[in-house]
Amino acid sequence: MHKYSNKLILVLSILSLFMLMVRIKVTTSFYGLFMVWNLFLAIIPLLIIRITSTFQKSTFTQMVFWLQTNSIFYRINDDKSRFRESELYFPTLKSSTISTYAKRAIIVMFLMVWLLFLPNAPYMVTDMIHISNSQDMWLHYDIVNYGLFGWCGLVIFCNGLFEVNALIKREWNCHPLLFPVISITLIVLCSLGIYLGRELRFNSWDLLTSPYELFNDIIDTLSSLTHNIALLSQLVAYTVLLSISLIMYSNYAK
Repeated sequence: MHKYSNKLILVLSILSLFMLMVRIKVTTSFYGLFMVWNLFLAIIPLLIIRITSTFQKSTFTQMVFWLQTNSIFYRINDDKSRFRESELYFPTLKSSTISTYAKRAIIVMFLMVWLLFLPNAPYMVTDMIHISNSQDMWLHYDIVNYGLFGWCGLVIFCNGLFEVNALIKREWNCHPLLFPVISITLIVLCSLGIYLGRELRFNSWDLLTSPYELFNDIIDTLSSLTHNIALLSQLVAYTVLLSISLIMYSNYAK
């Protein structure tokens, strides 16, 4: 699944960027260049979950911990007083060397950072709003171009949910019924993140730079959820879109 997802994300990224560069070249206007930045932000959660999955594997984890506590040494030929050959040794570690709790704590921290950036991927779908600024002759071209960017973001999002579920299954061996709950929870949180980004103009790093303002706006948003029809409709629409995308991606994965 990794192989096919990587190819699809790569093809969509290259095609969408190529179409954008053609438009910039022909029109000599840099409008739309912000999509490159949005694509970069969307790829960040993909990289984070791949790093986390790699770290979760014992061989990689053992190597990291070994490098922290051991040094590299060489075999020296005393007769000629020079290096004859260099050999790097990685002794086999016992499982007790690595604390399971420390490893899982690191994984949880990785996942928290991943969740912080995850809404940036499906957020790209909302960039279709910029089509309203397109010239008539470029309208259909921009629809396809923004659509490819949004499609790429949805694939990254769905792939991330699959990899998180697989990682949790490997590390914690949870009950299979827990995975739909995790997916639904992440979809709802991402829907809220998309709203905060599009309507309130918050970014992922605002959690570090403006945490109090962000939390206050989240509380205000949730408190007005029951009587704010516009807000509720957006959250429902995003939730439905991401759920359908995940279902289609699941069928594709099978």
